[in-house]
Amino acid sequence: MSSFPIVFQRTLEMLRARKYVFPTKLQTYRVTEDNIEEFFGDEGVGCKGYIFVREKRSKRKRRKDLKNGKKTKKYNKVMVSFQREKMGITGAKAVVKDMEKYNPDRIIFIIGAKLTSQGKAQMKSSVSIDLELFTFDEMRINAVNHRLVPRHELLTEKETKKLISNVGNKIPGIKRTDVISKYYCGKPGQIFRIYRQKELYYRMIIR
Repeated sequence: MSSFPIVFQRTLEMLRARKYVFPTKLQTYRVTEDNIEEFFGDEGVGCKGYIFVREKRSKRKRRKDLKNGKKTKKYNKVMVSFQREKMGITGAKAVVKDMEKYNPDRIIFIIGAKLTSQGKAQMKSSVSIDLELFTFDEMRINAVNHRLVPRHELLTEKETKKLISNVGNKIPGIKRTDVISKYYCGKPGQIFRIYRQKELYYRMIIR
């Protein structure tokens, strides 16, 4: 029995936790043992194992675009690529070609096997957009839905400024590579509000 239906479901849970916007067809879509091959086919919701969601851009980034004379947009296009097989240079080139076709602002790889060194080199040399990488093993478990993991919430830009103005930058850190930071796609400088029993804690994301 394939573990992919679970991996797919956990990935959707992560995307929802990030408050990404789903297209209508994806909102109720489920991968089962019966439709896995269809999902990885050339048509349908998971064309070639890809799905697309939207990420709302912050007002600050939109203002920055206007200031720099660029066309501003409310959402970023996020491409999620599920790869079941080990991806070498040939597979990486195929994905890069598809990226040029779909033109995403960010890509999230969910891979069943580690990238080969050649595949990794190909991606690094060809991809200039934000790229995230998760393995099937990482996505089999919801990293934040565990009784021992307290609720984490990224502060808004306004909340971050207010907190720093009150307490300064002397906030304990959490690495960008931490499981929770990766799950929420946290960036250095952003701050988590952590709910532990009746107390609140704060952690600033660092490199």
